[in-house]
Amino acid sequence: PWYGPRLFGLLPQIASRSFKQAAESGHPDPFTASALLFYPTMLVPQFGVLAVVLLLAGLVVAILRRQGVAVTAFLVPFVLFSLLQNKNLRYTLPLLPIAAVLAGMGFGLLRGHGRVIGGGVLAAVCVLQVSATVLPVPRGLTLPGLGVALVPESPPRRGNWRHREILALITRDSRGAPATVSVVPNDNFFSVSNFRYYGARDSLPLRFTRAWESEPIGIEYMILKTGDVGPAWTAARPRRIAERLASDPHLARVFPVLDEFALPDGSTASVRVRRLTDALDVEVATFAREVEAAIRRALADVVSGAEGLEIRLVYDDALRHGQISRVEIRAASAAVGEMTRPGAAMLRVRDVRIAFDDVLVNPFSIHATGRLGPLEARRVALEQVTILEADARAFLREQKAFSRASVKLESGAVAFVMHLPGPDVAARVRFVPANDRPFALEAESVRIGWIPVPAPLVDWVVRTWDPSPRLARRLPVPVTLRHLDVTPPRSSRPSAPTSG
Repeated sequence: PWYGPRLFGLLPQIASRSFKQAAESGHPDPFTASALLFYPTMLVPQFGVLAVVLLLAGLVVAILRRQGVAVTAFLVPFVLFSLLQNKNLRYTLPLLPIAAVLAGMGFGLLRGHGRVIGGGVLAAVCVLQVSATVLPVPRGLTLPGLGVALVPESPPRRGNWRHREILALITRDSRGAPATVSVVPNDNFFSVSNFRYYGARDSLPLRFTRAWESEPIGIEYMILKTGDVGPAWTAARPRRIAERLASDPHLARVFPVLDEFALPDGSTASVRVRRLTDALDVEVATFAREVEAAIRRALADVVSGAEGLEIRLVYDDALRHGQISRVEIRAASAAVGEMTRPGAAMLRVRDVRIAFDDVLVNPFSIHATGRLGPLEARRVALEQVTILEADARAFLREQKAFSRASVKLESGAVAFVMHLPGPDVAARVRFVPANDRPFALEAESVRIGWIPVPAPLVDWVVRTWDPSPRLARRLPVPVTLRHLDVTPPRSSRPSAPTSG
């Protein structure tokens, strides 16, 4: 049940995560003894020593009874994950239900008094495992010859990581209104996951995000921590943010410290809140010209070769507080992409009109350094854009997920063919409006090879390549498309997906 909907996405996810994240985490090469034995060894503390014995017996029973589905459902994913370099027990967690079924088949070999005695032994072992995990009594049980813990000991910890106090502070300061909180550190006991748990448990109107990237767009509160901020492969961003706040007085000015808390590991947590109470002492018209210049400089990070670029601001005296009613950007033609990222793909767009409503920027940063410092926008609307078929194809060829895809524009839809090592996947996709993302994909005529996919299973296949959920998660502010049409190329002049 868990792997079924994800079957078609496993190969791309494995290619993306298995080696890149493993190298970052320092995992050994996949074909070394320690790597190959990781999951077989850790199955004992993950599933239980007696349960593993029953599992092995159940596998033998299933093989003898020719119950290939049960055997395949457990062994194939288990072997597959054992061959990956990136190791984590959460990856094999969905295998435990089928492992329990096989263990039940092993237990079913017992008959009469043997089953009664076996049930008693099983109950006693369960009590022992729970006791050794939560108390832990007995303590320090290990697998003979391997030194691996027989059960994962996790006794209650008395350290107070101040989650409740920090959330109470934010709730009081926001007066119970919804707010977005960036939890910058990724410490095991002080991360976004911890705060999301307590926020959900207490039904708080708070949205928690990880450490922000280049600018704190949409962030109203920050939770930071000194000292250990998490594993090495995630620590760079929290440290960069801490250094930025220490070295950038204009950012620190609009995010003053609300309070600080001592933590059990000897570090100090701090809560910062976005506050723009002071007005910039400058003429509004003069500052408007500075804002427009800052926007042009910021566009250089995402726009190249712009033709006919126009920027229009709608503002009043609140501009001196960083508030802009509306920002409109137009261009006859431009190439857009993440130019700060090496090798980023660029998409040529034409007849562009995009509008930002209720924008908030850092006025002190703009006036002193010329840096835009965006902080918020209530809504972003892509009101018009034209993308030619040739430009769309060139852009998709640079995307790893679409590097082996062919694309054709049809009336009202885009026809994709994904060329895979096995059978190809073909689909006809329409762009439809969505409330929680800029757009959604509606697929039809989906085929795997020559086999048509039944309608209830279409989403299982298509969602592997659907970029809209990932796009929505990455966008710090709501983005809408007014209207989106797909038109096949005309013989005289190619035409393409347009919004307007």
